[in-house]
Amino acid sequence: MSIYDDPALRTGDFQTWDDIGDTLAGDIIDVRKGEDFNGRPCPELVIRNDDGRDIVMTCGQANLRAQIMDLKPETGDRIKVAFVRTEKADKGQKKIFEIKVVQGGAKGTAHVERAGEEPF
Repeated sequence: MSIYDDPALRTGDFQTWDDIGDTLAGDIIDVRKGEDFNGRPCPELVIRNDDGRDIVMTCGQANLRAQIMDLKPETGDRIKVAFVRTEKADKGQKKIFEIKVVQGGAKGTAHVERAGEEPF
């Protein structure tokens, strides 16, 4: 087997949070340990979006990391993450995210509060 056949190397596109309103929604297909820009460990999620593309979301931003650590999403959950605003921080601006997770919520199989409603 070639190194290029290793499934661990086929990670998908990386999510960027350039503009307020940037959003990522989909089913979590992998949860693993990643690294932030400073080489510190942080959660890294691989999310299959509704177009079928695999997107890697490295949770190194302080607000994103804190919320993900609190919510503890797992493989099979459905997640929606939106960059909603910035706030003043000690070293410039901090990005603020809104995150929703439906546990075991692969699209079409999630339990939702209102019948017939998609999880997001």
